[in-house]
Amino acid sequence: MAKIQQFSKANLKQLRVDIQSKFDEIEKEFGVSLSIGNISFDQNSFKTSLEATLTTGFASVAEANKAKDEETFRMYSVSYGLAPSDFGKLIRFQGEDFKICGIKPNHNKYPILCEQ
Repeated sequence: MAKIQQFSKANLKQLRVDIQSKFDEIEKEFGVSLSIGNISFDQNSFKTSLEATLTTGFASVAEANKAKDEETFRMYSVSYGLAPSDFGKLIRFQGEDFKICGIKPNHNKYPILCEQ
């Protein structure tokens, strides 16, 4: 990638790819998965969030994320009338089966996450 003169959607997209490849190296060396969030920018600067997840002791990043989701569910489930043991439970809604897979306490409309 050539030196960036000003930020644009296109060069930030490529920069994200390059940053993620460096993050992958860090994960292999330190057992920490790093990822950046949405990017806001103008021509001279950009802002993003950085999330770090420990992967040591987990078979994959997905497994580490599942453990994080389960811990969040345990912390907040009672606030929504659920038991901590309801994580992973199968429920039936409008004739369809769903599995409870998480909770997003900052989402007012649909805080309970399910997957088919």
